[in-house]
Amino acid sequence: MLRLTKAGRTLFNESLPRFVDYEHMMLEALDETERETLSGLMAKLVMASTPLARPHRDGRGSAKTNTSCGVNCDAHQ
Repeated sequence: MLRLTKAGRTLFNESLPRFVDYEHMMLEALDETERETLSGLMAKLVMASTPLARPHRDGRGSAKTNTSCGVNCDAHQ
């Protein structure tokens, strides 16, 4: 699991409104049908990537490296 420090949370909270504004600006280039299509495609990608986020465990229950991305961290649990 990843955890932010207090400074990290502060930076995240200060940055988030700018990212949301930028996302809205990008989506303005699409009409309603295109936004719905994009939303459906993004949902499909998220669902397809779910197995990548599952931990690979050995017989003792300890996490193994997720070979698809080469990362061994709590984010894969």
